[in-house]
Amino acid sequence: MEPVLKSAALGAVAVLNARYPRIRSRALTIPSFASGWITTETAGLLLGGHAIRNVFRARRGDFATKQGKAAAVIEVATMAGLAGLVQPHPDEGVRVSPGLGGQLHHVVAGTFLPDALAVERAVDDGH
Repeated sequence: MEPVLKSAALGAVAVLNARYPRIRSRALTIPSFASGWITTETAGLLLGGHAIRNVFRARRGDFATKQGKAAAVIEVATMAGLAGLVQPHPDEGVRVSPGLGGQLHHVVAGTFLPDALAVERAVDDGH
């Protein structure tokens, strides 16, 4: 197996694991979570890295062989999976827990700084 195909297969496995983790297997739960977490959190960087690396591989002719063409197809699928991890789902909005809503209204409304200054002034005035 050519190195380009091995690399493409490992990238595809990482993306598949990030999207569909192996949580039902006791032996694979923690490694699956750890690698999926890293893949999910760095999806944008990985996507850029795959794109740049594949341009260099194509220029070098790594995708010219039969295994290279298979690797190119796998790499395109991997990059599509990474792009899906980068883009938020359109139905997802910002959700705030009702318990936190009362605490966050200062930050959301932009009134946190004036409230902090008012507290500092009250302390300086001796109140």
